[in-house]
Parts: sequence; C-alpha cells; structure tokens
Amino acid sequence: MDAMNPVNISPIVRQFIPCMGISCDTKVTPNRYTLDGPFFALRPPVGMGYPFTAEKLWVLCQFSDATGTHMFHLDLSFDLDTRVRSLRSFHVYMGEDKLAVRHYAVPIQRVPFRRPGIYELVLRYGGEVLARAAMRLEDVT
Repeated sequence: MDAMNPVNISPIVRQFIPCMGISCDTKVTPNRYTLDGPFFALRPPVGMGYPFTAEKLWVLCQFSDATGTHMFHLDLSFDLDTRVRSLRSFHVYMGEDKLAVRHYAVPIQRVPFRRPGIYELVLRYGGEVLARAAMRLEDVT
C-alpha cells in the first residue's frame, strides 16, 4: 500500500508523451501546457555519435480517476538489455475530486543512450506499469 495514499487506487494515465520541452501557462485555469518537439525518434546532436547523454528531456503525464498523493517512477530500458535504468521518481497530488484530470510535466536530466535502437520510457506506480513510450534512437551513419 502507498503510504501517501492508503486507498492505493492506481491513477489512470490518459497521456504519456516524451518531448524536448514543456511550458505551462499558469495565467489561465485550467493551466495550459504547450509541448515543444514531441518525438518518437531521436538522433545524437550534430557531430556526436554513441554513446551520448541527452541533457534534458521531458514527459507530459496526464492522470485521472484517483485522489490524494501518489508516487510514480520513471525508468528507461533498451530493447536488447534486461537492465532497466531508473531515471527518477516524483509525487503528484491528485486533489480530492476523482473526476479531475491532472497534468504533470516531468523533466528528466542526463538521459543516457549507449547505442542506436529502440528504447522505452516506462511509468510505474509501485510494481504496476501504467504507461510506456517507445523511442527509436537512429544511427548517425
């Protein structure tokens, strides 16, 4: 059971979108999020090869159907490896209205890409996988 949410009802993930950046307009209600460069494929920066580290990427998560505070975990895996790399954990306060939809912009720092191939961002809640997003890292040759 999640210590922060004793009811332990998994939120529903409505959107899970990796992108290059996210901005939020807090002057409007509900807040308006703008995604910069949503992607499903990436290449190393010009002049670089593999391995390389993406200094900062973002994921927009949209949650619903839960109340209270929940802790999520964001992992990265590679198609040929069994190793899963933990990127970060974060808390989201869902409020008290189960029907409300919550947006959360998650920055991820220093994301390592060792070689071209298919990587996967995985969003977990406890031991349960709530969302996945495949990312193709293209060869530079």
